[in-house]
Amino acid sequence: MKSPITQKVSPQKSFLFGRNMFYLHLYSRKRMKKVSPHKRTGRSKLPGFFDHFFYWTWRSCRHGFPDRSFAIISVIQFACLLFPVAVVLQFLDTPAVRFLYETDDRLTLFPLILPFPVLLWRNMRIYTEERYRMMHDFYGAFHVSVRQRYRLRFLVCTVLAVLAILLEIWLFTLYHDRCTAISSGNSHPASLYVPYRYDNGNDSVQEGVYRIVDEKGRIGYADEHGNTLIEPRFAFGFPFENGKAKVTDTGEQKEVPGSDGEYHYWESDDWYYIDRKGQRIE
Repeated sequence: MKSPITQKVSPQKSFLFGRNMFYLHLYSRKRMKKVSPHKRTGRSKLPGFFDHFFYWTWRSCRHGFPDRSFAIISVIQFACLLFPVAVVLQFLDTPAVRFLYETDDRLTLFPLILPFPVLLWRNMRIYTEERYRMMHDFYGAFHVSVRQRYRLRFLVCTVLAVLAILLEIWLFTLYHDRCTAISSGNSHPASLYVPYRYDNGNDSVQEGVYRIVDEKGRIGYADEHGNTLIEPRFAFGFPFENGKAKVTDTGEQKEVPGSDGEYHYWESDDWYYIDRKGQRIE
């Protein structure tokens, strides 16, 4: 039996062959990076939350069509944008509310309403019949039980969205009532504030007025019918006498000597008088 023919390769040719293979390897790696960069371009993007909402809104209607679906999504997104605004408005103090109320409506309402038509235009271009077919193919790959779970999540999210919108409407109603009370002459119900405690009890009515306190300890005045005459804004104030009250914006409370902490007085270097409208009397 003849032995296979072997060919001897010189060291120089072996070196050249190895060098060429090395360059070929580097060239192929560069080509792979250009053709297939390190990105997951092959994996399809998963649908977002509002994609699911769009699909089930369309599918839940007997005669579903995209106009109804993208409009509902726009309303929900708009409510989500306004919800933080409704919460922040509840924590504004009276001067800030008065400033917003007296500002031109074009400066306060226009920035709030502007996002809604923008959302309508955006969603009209995104949530089309083509997007519905894509979502239909996405759900077609799942078992019926999985689709039912997605549908149940849609119903739960719908209920939560409706409750959130109702809560938002209620918060804006509270803000509107507060603005109306301020515009009608500071007629906030005095029940929003705590009556000033004096001599182990609520402050007594003098000249039809008694003192009230807010959560920051500032003094204000309300009439005997429970309407706030002067919003709490003073560091301390005395009861009304002869149509005026002595108040101050500075100072500190000190204990009456020998009272064992039962009685206190307010010390200040800047006292002045106000009338029943809260205006300073010179």
